[in-house]
Amino acid sequence: QWLGHVSHFWSLAVEEQFYLVWPWLIVWSPRSWLGPLLGLAVLAGPVARLAAAAYGLEEPFWALVPAGSADSLAIGGLVAWWAWRRDDVGGGPSRRWPGGAVSAMAAVVWGLLALGDGAGWHAPVALAVWRQVVQGVVFAWVVQRAEVGFGGIMGRVLAHSWTVYLGRVSYGVYLIHAFAPLAFEAVLRAAGLDAVIPRQPFVRALVAMATTLVLASAMWRFVEAPFQRLKPRF
Repeated sequence: QWLGHVSHFWSLAVEEQFYLVWPWLIVWSPRSWLGPLLGLAVLAGPVARLAAAAYGLEEPFWALVPAGSADSLAIGGLVAWWAWRRDDVGGGPSRRWPGGAVSAMAAVVWGLLALGDGAGWHAPVALAVWRQVVQGVVFAWVVQRAEVGFGGIMGRVLAHSWTVYLGRVSYGVYLIHAFAPLAFEAVLRAAGLDAVIPRQPFVRALVAMATTLVLASAMWRFVEAPFQRLKPRF
């Protein structure tokens, strides 16, 4: 179930459980098995969600168990595997990623599923079982393109110092974003400034974003960066 302001930690839980098993499969599998192994792991996601649906379990449950997110994690593994093979055979960063056309088709399917959802077409198998697969394929293209580097206007935007800084503190943003509005409003109430708390949703969102970035920046400076400096000692 979703537990209010700590609900977003479901993804950390799933990843940690997945990584208890996944590294051993990679380490002990022959090189020639890695591609098929990743393909089977991708299929494990929709199969697990179909099984959950067959037992009458609702969609949140599908996301909260490792098998339910196996396709997203394994698609990320495919991106890493491709980069490793590319470098291993000396193809260099320009070696063509084979999933560009597939990602484009997946984006179209994702859009159609979103339109169907908005139109009230609540078909759980199509919407929840397969939506995550096409999302994973789309973001695989984004991650792979980021790994080799974007060009043009997009590349300049992503290389800008502000964008790079947001990426640097993004883990803190993930951890803190659900708590930031609570912290901000608690400080105002403690100071007797209840009347200052914004009521309009748009203003509240802006304040929450600003508070999140301030707290995430503090977390990077005083927690994450010191730990990063310790990494070479291990």
